[in-house]
Amino acid sequence: MNNVMMRVIVACCCLLCFAPRAEAQAIPQNEKFSLEEAEARSASHRQTYSASALADTNVDVTYYKLDLRITTSPNYLRGKVTVHAKSIRPALASVSLDLTNTLTVDSVKLGGSRLQFIQHPAAVAIQLNRSYGHGEMVVLDVFYRGTPVSTGFGTFEFGEHLGTPWVWSLSEPYGARDWWPCKDHPMDKADSVDVWVTCRNDFKVASNGKLVAIVSNPDSTHTYQWSERYPITTYLVFMSLTNYATFTDWFRYSPTDSMPVINYVLPENLADARDSLSRVIDMLRIFSDRLGLYPFVTEKFGHAEFGRGGAMEHQTMTSLVRYAFGEYVLAHELAHQWFGDLVTCASWRDLWINEGFAAYGEVIYAEGKYGVATYHSRARADMESAKTGVGPVYKSDTTNLRQLFDQPTVYRKGLATLHMLRHVVGDSLFFRSLRSFLSDPRYRFGVATTENFKDVCEVVSGRQLDWFFDQWIYGEKYPRYSYTWQAIPDTDGGYIATISLSQTTGTSNPAFFTMPIDFKISSASRDTTVVLL
Repeated sequence: MNNVMMRVIVACCCLLCFAPRAEAQAIPQNEKFSLEEAEARSASHRQTYSASALADTNVDVTYYKLDLRITTSPNYLRGKVTVHAKSIRPALASVSLDLTNTLTVDSVKLGGSRLQFIQHPAAVAIQLNRSYGHGEMVVLDVFYRGTPVSTGFGTFEFGEHLGTPWVWSLSEPYGARDWWPCKDHPMDKADSVDVWVTCRNDFKVASNGKLVAIVSNPDSTHTYQWSERYPITTYLVFMSLTNYATFTDWFRYSPTDSMPVINYVLPENLADARDSLSRVIDMLRIFSDRLGLYPFVTEKFGHAEFGRGGAMEHQTMTSLVRYAFGEYVLAHELAHQWFGDLVTCASWRDLWINEGFAAYGEVIYAEGKYGVATYHSRARADMESAKTGVGPVYKSDTTNLRQLFDQPTVYRKGLATLHMLRHVVGDSLFFRSLRSFLSDPRYRFGVATTENFKDVCEVVSGRQLDWFFDQWIYGEKYPRYSYTWQAIPDTDGGYIATISLSQTTGTSNPAFFTMPIDFKISSASRDTTVVLL
């Protein structure tokens, strides 16, 4: 080095690990509303049966058809749900479907013949007409009725806006069973779903996939027929209806092809929605460039306004409240179409696969739209939130919704973990890992665990990463580093710099964090970066 006094500063590459407070602009609160914050503002409902009501592991559901008739005077639902279920055991004599007993099952039919069933508090046990062998298909029609009782985050609501009835659903994590019979577990994706909703003819209905028909009925109602032909899990199925205003933008993903972005919003919010939601076109371009083409491009993307606080990443159409029209909420929910919808967490323990990755989508968008400085500014702000978290990112207890959807750990520390992984393996290998994970036929349009993601990263990077995931996903807290340095004159007129680094963790899981820490050694003539392990 040159014969000048050196200064040593910590580079913000492993941002979660540094002790000084990061400098970052505060993120506007209205841009950070999302599902877990809506829960914090609500009465913290818990579905007490959720831990014990297990989805039927003897069948693989391949198709659902929801044929619903919804009235708002009185508030009532009548439904017929058709279930195609394939036996995955040698002798299948019965099938159990998740359904809360606030709804009454009138009958269950197979091929037009009635079957015997018992309705339990959280499920319907159906006795089949014979024993079905491995691979045989069972087609059930379940007829039911009632007024759904909302639980969790507000699974099915009869509300209103400006005196007009407004009905919507939000099933994550355990709430599909509150309004339709199904195998209510993220592990089992149906190959396709049809959602038919009959309502008064001055209302419009939003749902998944493509709108294939609107059929007028002689009783002043009409039936919206939506068709989702990509695999989908139960909590991502939704409907909402009211006197929506609609408008369509277009995402041009090739010189000759475009996809509609269809928006269902309240008439009183139309002007605001046109202005705010138009930003999604840039987001689609940025995410498609970074992660691969929007996965449901042959159908649509869009937004449907609902009355629940926050937003929800229903497949092909985000549901959101007006105050969630903020830029980074839109980016977060759109990122879920890749992380959460295309690849879904295999169990709720791995929820960070959905939420941590979608949170990281916020900073991917910031980088693509505004540049690397904005990326780091937002990442540093999220690091501060992550530091307040308690417990691991991986959630062993999936019955406590507050902990399951914990903002500092699942969302913000999940983001921080991906930010650090990007530094550990490098930009190119990091994004190659994300794209490989999303395109892997074992997980694409399926489900994945933390270990599945780790395995992909190891294959792509050529590095063993147990140590990284053990401390940042399965472990808790973070290290606080301190360092000392000295510069001793060298015989050639320069200096020899000595840096000593120590850490405290405040936890035994892990007792010591192994991380590469970058130091930048600066002089008047040049900067040198060294990495300490």
